[in-house]
Amino acid sequence: MEVTSPVSNSEKYAFKEFTLEAYATYLERIKEGGYTFAFYHNFDRDTKFCLLRHDVDFSPMRALKMARLEAAKDIYSTYFIQPHCRFYHPLEKKVFDIFKEIKAMGHELALHFDFAFYEGLNEENIGDKLTLEKSFLENFFETEINVFSFHNPNEWAISWGEWEAAGMINTYADYFREQVRYGSDSNGIWRNESFNQIIDLHAERLQLLTHPVWWTEEVSSPKERALSCIEGRAKENLESQLKIWEKWGRDFIDW
Repeated sequence: MEVTSPVSNSEKYAFKEFTLEAYATYLERIKEGGYTFAFYHNFDRDTKFCLLRHDVDFSPMRALKMARLEAAKDIYSTYFIQPHCRFYHPLEKKVFDIFKEIKAMGHELALHFDFAFYEGLNEENIGDKLTLEKSFLENFFETEINVFSFHNPNEWAISWGEWEAAGMINTYADYFREQVRYGSDSNGIWRNESFNQIIDLHAERLQLLTHPVWWTEEVSSPKERALSCIEGRAKENLESQLKIWEKWGRDFIDW
């Protein structure tokens, strides 16, 4: 009886397809496919376009690497900032400077709206909260915020379907859900088609979503990618604080 070797998670979930080198290959394939890389507020529905979207949930540092890679290829995309993120704060000096640098390259900043932060959001009151967070980002980053994406949306938010709210385009609008081919790296795996499979379909309109935490230099598992990001940030913060205490002659008391 022939024994079939079990498929490893690395093969099953295509770990090697989530490196920055692989991402660069996807970008080249999209360019070769004749797509125009566009922003949400200025794409032409009658052309072959690709909207690149990055929801920054964990790591502005990895977002910066992606932004530099794109800019080096003369490709520009949209980076969505989450004001209520547990893993970074937009106004922390280092994080603030990273998003300013991303903007200075020619990319656009946008709002990643944490739907679960608020209770009882509906069609009547969501505009007020969107306006509040839009104003926050616009004032501090001195840029116009033209688009928002939901973070962990519930069924109502996904099906809401409005094109615009609070002066911003909704990435979950009916148009994008029904007429634009969508691909995502959610949780560091391909839940449906991979980017390569989507590109192979030659659809006229693309919206591709990444979360920068899942894209690294070396091949690794989603768990390793997330933990290295979280633990590395914690280590960096501790080392930075120790230097501050040392500078001011403060003791770091232990047992």
